[in-house]
Amino acid sequence: MERRSMVFGTLLIIAGLFLLARNLGWIDIALWQLWPLLLVGGGGYDLVKGFKDRSNHHALTTGTVLVVYGLLFLACNYRGWDLLGIYWPVFLLGPGLGALLAYFWSTHRRQDLNTGLILSGLAVLFWFNEWRFLLPVALIVAGILMLLHHGRVREAHREPEGRM
Repeated sequence: MERRSMVFGTLLIIAGLFLLARNLGWIDIALWQLWPLLLVGGGGYDLVKGFKDRSNHHALTTGTVLVVYGLLFLACNYRGWDLLGIYWPVFLLGPGLGALLAYFWSTHRRQDLNTGLILSGLAVLFWFNEWRFLLPVALIVAGILMLLHHGRVREAHREPEGRM
């Protein structure tokens, strides 16, 4: 059986079970509230593609953003859209985590690391709304970047073993 038909068949079964449970009164969820699961599903699909093919770092970033945003929108559907007043930094966190995932799993490009650290760090700072953490976090990040750079420079200048 082709993989796509298996996935589609599984989705049909899940949709049918959901509708049956709703019509029997076992669950009280409006179908329109589940639209963010489309984002989560699409993001999950992209993440699987990115994990299978390490060169596909765009799929990792896109997948992470879709999953994070989908979960945020799902929470807003059930708890109220006023949650965005508190959780708006998630819009920075999604791409930040995506860039970090792409860096560690796939590209090892400094650009992805820097983008991920900056966006994720800003999200955390805004989330906790504590600017007193800005300087210490900036110093820690700068120190980590310097150590990473020093290790690369040192390894690039290392002489091969056995030469005198």
